[in-house]
Amino acid sequence: GSAGCNTYATTYALDGDNIRIGPIGITFMMCAEPEGIMAQESAYVAALESARSYSIEGDTLGLKDGEGKLAVSYVAAPERSPRLTEDTLKNAEYRGIYEEETVQLTDGRYEGEPFVEGGASRPTVTFIDPYAFGDLDGDGVEDAAVLLAENSGGSGTFIYVAAVLNRNGNPQDMATQLLGDRVQVNSLSIEDGEIVLYMITHGPDDAMCCPTQRVVQTYELRDDELVQTSEEVSSAAAGSEIVGV
Repeated sequence: GSAGCNTYATTYALDGDNIRIGPIGITFMMCAEPEGIMAQESAYVAALESARSYSIEGDTLGLKDGEGKLAVSYVAAPERSPRLTEDTLKNAEYRGIYEEETVQLTDGRYEGEPFVEGGASRPTVTFIDPYAFGDLDGDGVEDAAVLLAENSGGSGTFIYVAAVLNRNGNPQDMATQLLGDRVQVNSLSIEDGEIVLYMITHGPDDAMCCPTQRVVQTYELRDDELVQTSEEVSSAAAGSEIVGV
């Protein structure tokens, strides 16, 4: 383990409620920061060596010295939520693309009913790369940001970003935001709780087919909505950077 600066290793023996710890082997590094860490470390190791009995109450382990005084206590870490995976995201339910209808993906794709009975044209939603993992709501659990491409049978392909929270290993789409028609997302990440997108979108003189404007946009989850917090516009993209959607 570690007491803050050095690492240590030891053995212990149990006999009923009695415990013996040691000898403790420890590295010999000198740490000036944070202030007082060496004294804290020495006190911790000495407390471990003084332990003569132990008790477990609920999720707390207590080590007591020879006089029955508490020397060290430990609280069990909370269970970690199972991680979200690409597979769970590709089979999740998403909202906010259609006004009153959720979209259930199956293997990364949704197909709705034909617009005209017997017709071939129907709405589709597709999970597309890239996607990203990171904490979006500050609870210490890894969430996800997902891109979805929607087509309603015409020439447009509408790109959405979705904020997906981890609910004990189950994906829950909290908010979905339209990024634009036929925009190209080159990079997607989660940094300090914000979704960061490096995109090629439409400049003022671009045709709908052919976006050329580089932008960096950031979004934050607030009250179950994705709120854009910044946008940085840079130079037009070179032709080699642009990939048709």
